[in-house]
Amino acid sequence: MAKELRKAGAPDCHWLHFLQMATEKLSKGVSCSPTKMDAPPRSHRGFSVFIRKEARRAEGLRRFLKLELDQFRRNLETLEPIVHEIERLAPAIAGDGPNAEYPWAAPGMVQAPVSYRFPEITVWNGPHLDRLYRLLEGCFRVFH
Repeated sequence: MAKELRKAGAPDCHWLHFLQMATEKLSKGVSCSPTKMDAPPRSHRGFSVFIRKEARRAEGLRRFLKLELDQFRRNLETLEPIVHEIERLAPAIAGDGPNAEYPWAAPGMVQAPVSYRFPEITVWNGPHLDRLYRLLEGCFRVFH
C-alpha cells in the first residue's frame, strides 16, 4: 500500500505511515514463534533489530534478493539509516517531533503531518526506498 500511495502522489505522511506500520508488524510477526504462545514484543523498534539480527541469517531472503552473502550484508547495512528513520515515524518514538500520524508543536505553529515533507526519508534516503520495498517483499514471502 505504501508503494502504491507514493506512486499515486499521496502526501508523504500517508505512504510513510503504511510503510512504518508494515515494517513494525513484519518484525513483530517474525519475532513470534509458531510453537510458543508468547505475545509479540510491544516495541516500535523491532524492524531495526530484525535487520541487524534475523535478516542477516535469512538464507531464503538472500536468495530471493539474488545477492551474494557479502552483497546481502552490505545491502542490509546501507538500509539501517532509513529503517531507523522509518521507525522514528511512530508517535511513541517521535515524541514531540515529526511523525506520520499526529500534529506536533513546531516553533510558532502546530505542524500537521499532511503538510510536512519528511526530508529525513524522502530526500537523502529516497534512492534507498526501492531497495527497502524489495527487501520487504522478500520478507513477506520468506517469513510467512
